[in-house]
Amino acid sequence: MHAEASHFVRFHTTTDSVIYRRYVRAAVGRQYRLRVENDFVLIVYKAIFLNIILSLVGQHSVDLFSLYVNLKSRTKLQPSNTEKLLPSINYCDNVLFTRTSIGYLFCANIVLLIILILLSGDVHPNPGPDSHTSSISSSNLSTVFSHNLNIIHLNIQSILPKLDILEAEMQQYDILIFTETWLSPQTSNDDIRITNFDTPYRKDRQGRLGGGVAVYIRTGLRSLERHDIIIGDIEALCIEVSIQSHKLLLCGFYRPPNTGQDYWDLMEGSFDNLSNSSVKDLVIMGDFNCDLMKPIFASKIKNFAISYSLHQLIEEPTYYTENSASLIDLIFVSKPDNVIYSDVSSPFIPGLVRYHCPIIITLKFRKPKVASLTRHIWRLYQIP
Repeated sequence: MHAEASHFVRFHTTTDSVIYRRYVRAAVGRQYRLRVENDFVLIVYKAIFLNIILSLVGQHSVDLFSLYVNLKSRTKLQPSNTEKLLPSINYCDNVLFTRTSIGYLFCANIVLLIILILLSGDVHPNPGPDSHTSSISSSNLSTVFSHNLNIIHLNIQSILPKLDILEAEMQQYDILIFTETWLSPQTSNDDIRITNFDTPYRKDRQGRLGGGVAVYIRTGLRSLERHDIIIGDIEALCIEVSIQSHKLLLCGFYRPPNTGQDYWDLMEGSFDNLSNSSVKDLVIMGDFNCDLMKPIFASKIKNFAISYSLHQLIEEPTYYTENSASLIDLIFVSKPDNVIYSDVSSPFIPGLVRYHCPIIITLKFRKPKVASLTRHIWRLYQIP
């Protein structure tokens, strides 16, 4: 070997005050370049692996380009005292090293991006706004409904003629809130019972037809009406429901259209009482007759919710007429983390031209098991 063909390479990479040194003897300049490229590829692969680990644990990933700049600044060719590199070989090797390194960095970033996308597992081709409707798949919906607390609100527009269909459609829910019940004090509770539900709580409109609110609680759930929450003569009910060791304040509101500021003041007073209650888990549902699809009402309801630290969950129209759609049936919650699912359901009452869609919510509370009765069936020949 000629002395001019001998090259020494020193890599200076400082990590925790430890200096790693490596000397590579090469016969020709091309062998030197290939060894440098192999070392750099190894470093890039390690960086990719480190990025994946950091991404999985939620930490900031390593910038591969910064890694290249840092490596380039710390990597120097230092000839010995008696040997010098040929300028032409050094120049060509540095150019090839730089071009190859940039290529490796570009490919490494693409590979890393693809790996992270595959690991995410929840990339949708047409993503939309985050909502509770996307937090559960349709295949698991029946399982969630069967184990957790389900609440529905519907502007029923006269409950008496629709009791038969409610008997069939409401059995999958645990709490039913109806507005515009159109009941009068002369209507008996026995006339509006629904199987598997206790006697309903009622707030009938006084002095004229229309309006009214009713709340049905499934048999087995402990509940009581909170008369201290609702103030004035507004059409609303507040029920305290106990689910095992947890308490929930559930309210049903109906705000008639074209009501003035006095009605809003009574509602705000009731919301004040709700927010000051010892029970901090609040669910408020009802027909507020404020179309959130109109900016003026959307801003009003948004400020209203913010002032009481509430979250409004419904984001699509709930009321349809021959030529319009509006979002007036709302759900407010104080603890959105307790919500598994919320949605606007399909209407099930036939023959209506103008109709409200039901709004539903499922909470992270296990519904109580219904106590079963043991029966002994006697056969005829067993009777003494």
